[in-house]
Amino acid sequence: MNETAADGYPRILPAYEDGIFQSVFSRTESRLPLADMISSYIGVGLTGVTVLGNELPIKDTMAKRGVFDIRCTATDGASQFAIEMQADPMRYDSSRNEHANIRHRSVFCLANLHANQAGRGLDYSAFTKSYQITICNYSPFKEAHGLLEEFLLRNRHGLVLADAVRSVIVDLSQTKGTVEKSASDMTAAEKWSVFIAKANEPKYSDLIRKITQSKEEIAMAMEALTSISMDANERARFVSRRIWEQDMEHERVYWQKESRREGREEGLEEGRIEGREKGLAEGRLEGRFEGRLEGQLEGVEDAKRTMVIEMKKRDFSDDVIADIVKLPIEKIREME
Repeated sequence: MNETAADGYPRILPAYEDGIFQSVFSRTESRLPLADMISSYIGVGLTGVTVLGNELPIKDTMAKRGVFDIRCTATDGASQFAIEMQADPMRYDSSRNEHANIRHRSVFCLANLHANQAGRGLDYSAFTKSYQITICNYSPFKEAHGLLEEFLLRNRHGLVLADAVRSVIVDLSQTKGTVEKSASDMTAAEKWSVFIAKANEPKYSDLIRKITQSKEEIAMAMEALTSISMDANERARFVSRRIWEQDMEHERVYWQKESRREGREEGLEEGRIEGREKGLAEGRLEGRFEGRLEGQLEGVEDAKRTMVIEMKKRDFSDDVIADIVKLPIEKIREME
């Protein structure tokens, strides 16, 4: 079977792309896979989830930046979840700043999720537990870390302030080691991560098949992903998003180059100005120094001329005068 579709993209679309991820897991038939994926990442069993309305804006790709990919609550009402799929580094985020933006954004989203609970009054202990799950297709940490990292509110000694909020970050780039395992040796979290990261890559199709055979919920998610990948409208939206992202990246690179060019030109101009100012200042200093020196030399010359004239009036011989004033005898003879 052809591994590439007519639009030039893989036959099976990447589950880690934000829009595809949301399309797969926000479907009614994907409630069970969504609940199982969340359970595997937070380590808490869920009987089911209810997805809240946060449909991906199709006409305005920028609007997607302001919504969660998936927001849902547990059917028992005890917890709520915000799931973010970050396929590529955020704008202004890179290895230079250690991808600080995505980590700080996860904190902001978690705080916003937990605080935005209407109708709870001031009984804070009645607030629903809040989980922020950020799935990255790149490493968001400089330090060594695992596939899944969980963060709680606790002090340096391990004392928990409140078990009300949790942030979970899943680094799909860590699956490069996980894919070396057999499906039977993988944890549920590892299976879900490999599915999200590698389902669109033909070389892992056999491993994905074994994972779906070992876990019904992932088989259901794979069925949804395959259906979406074959849907012409879904593919058109995917291609549109990719083109938009490429345009944004092109614009970013263009303005980055322009900024560097303008910076170089401004630097050169400032250098020229500073050079001229420095040259003028140095010229003034040299002029003053040379003027003083020339003045001093002229003063000595005048003094010696006066001495020579006076000694000639007293009938000193040129040889004697030359010896006293330390001038060549030819110079003495020229002075009158």
